[in-house]
Parts: sequence; structure tokens; C-alpha cells
Amino acid sequence: MEEDKTLYIAGMKSQSLVDEPGYTVAMIYLQGCNLDCGFCHNSSLIPMFTAKSKKTSIAQLLEKLEDNFLIDGVIFTGGEPTLQQNLLHFVKALSEKYKVIGVDTNGTNPKLLAEVSPFVTRIAMDVKCAFEYYEKVVGKKVDLEKIKASIDFLCKRSRESGRVEFRMVYAPPVISIEDVMAVAEYLSLKGFTGKFKSYFVIQQYIPSDGVREDRRKLYQTMIFDKLQIIAQNVKKYGIPVAIRCQEKGYFIID
Repeated sequence: MEEDKTLYIAGMKSQSLVDEPGYTVAMIYLQGCNLDCGFCHNSSLIPMFTAKSKKTSIAQLLEKLEDNFLIDGVIFTGGEPTLQQNLLHFVKALSEKYKVIGVDTNGTNPKLLAEVSPFVTRIAMDVKCAFEYYEKVVGKKVDLEKIKASIDFLCKRSRESGRVEFRMVYAPPVISIEDVMAVAEYLSLKGFTGKFKSYFVIQQYIPSDGVREDRRKLYQTMIFDKLQIIAQNVKKYGIPVAIRCQEKGYFIID
């Protein structure tokens, strides 16, 4: 029975107003990630298993969400949700109850992304940097063909069936303006569109407590005005662009 399927869940934020603009959602944090980005703001979720992560069934999650009557839906984030194959069973079950279902991903499992796609209203993929620097930035060996396959699939989804966000944390000096432009150009070449309110989102690096202390000060936090200049330059590639930052929240570049 699908109700018996489980996920390793590290925690839950009962209500978020910023993770899916226009909606109130619960954030479900899944344990484990196959990358090791220095600027990760959820670094405690990188290990696959910890004492704090709990094996949770669909029925248990639904029960926990039952009294959360203000939410429009649920976002599965991490960590990397697609490391857990049972994610598919969870999004199927929750899509029958909630208006909004989202999945955040690093794009390393294009097969599972394609399987969950019909049951979610939004998929957000972090694209870390220009492809030639990927392994240096993510700290692990990575199959770039799978990253590109996920991008191809999500660009097609943006044209044909549902909302997509491609996200990029602008964290200089490790992530450069050239990285942002290279990714924007690639998305343009792959036919990324603004249908279904899809956007390429440039995200401000924030040195939060979730970033490992020894790495927290290695990256610069850019103010909104500078992020806006970069975003305006991205517009030349003809793709929809937005900014997510502390000063303005979620800001669409017209």
C-alpha cells in the first residue's frame, strides 16, 4: 500500500509565504544530499541519515498536516528530495488533497523528475554555475549529462505543461556574473519560457546559520540594486527572470 511508503524527513516548516509566491505552503525538509556546495543554507541536511531525521509514512505526514488549515499546499525540499524514490508516492498522495505541490531539486535524477512532474504544480531546480566549474563548486563528482537532461526536461515542461523555476545562488567570488550569463544563455538555447509563471531566479547569498560556520564568510552578499543590474542583463537572452532577496522578497524583472 502507498500509505506504507516512507521518506526520511528532517523537519517541517508549517507555513511559508515566500517559497511559492502567492500561496502559503508547508515546507518538508528531506534528509540527504549528493552534493556539497559550500554556500548551502541547509548544510545539516547533507548527510543521508542523522539522529534527527525520522522515517515518516504518507499517513503520518498527512496527519501532521491535518491541522494546518491555512496552507494551500506542500513543498518538498532538502537536501535532495529525488534521492528518495518514495517521493513519487508522496506527491501522488498529497496532490489529491492540496492545490499546490512543489519539489526542489539539484537535477541529478532526471528520471524521477519526469515521474513526479504530472503530480506537481511547480518544480524548482538549482543550477549551480557554468558547467565547466560544476564539480569544483558542488564538491563532488557529478554526471553533467544528467544535469543537462533535467534542464532539457524542465525547459520542455515550461513550454508545455507546468511551472518551473531555475534557481541560481549568486555567491561571489565562487559564482561569477559570467556563470549567471552562461546559465541564462543555455536556458535560452534550450527554449525556456515564461509560460505557467516560470522564471530564472537569481538568489541572494545569505550567510545564515544553516551555512557551515567555516564557510559562511567565504562568499559575498550582493545588495538588491546589484542583483537587479545582473537580472536586467539576463533579459537580453529573452528568458523570464526574477530575484529573491532579503530586501524585496520575490521580485519579478519586467
